[in-house]
Amino acid sequence: MPRVIKRDERREEYDRNKLQRGVEHACVKRPVSAEAIGRLIDRLERELQESGEREVTSDHIGRRALEELSAIDVLAAVRFASVFLDFSSPGDYEAFFSELSPGGQSNDAQGDRPVRSLGTRR
Repeated sequence: MPRVIKRDERREEYDRNKLQRGVEHACVKRPVSAEAIGRLIDRLERELQESGEREVTSDHIGRRALEELSAIDVLAAVRFASVFLDFSSPGDYEAFFSELSPGGQSNDAQGDRPVRSLGTRR
């Protein structure tokens, strides 16, 4: 797995558990199975391995997780985005929802739908 470049430019080893905790936290009391979360993380890890990159930014990993989570459960994605993108006002939530297409608001717990780009980091 590539090393992760943090926002403050530190480098650290990729930690599946850290990503899994963040996604699981966003999915609390949502109809998202542990298996769907595992598949989401497996897809991200497969992409990272296949990229051949030696290093990847934590921002890249977070955006991909957000895209994948948006395809599974939009409310869980909002929770994830509020932390990852550091939402600080209702306008941040409005902007996030405005980027979702009407078809992207499904609660498809299988998580096998295509993904799209979402959110802008400050």
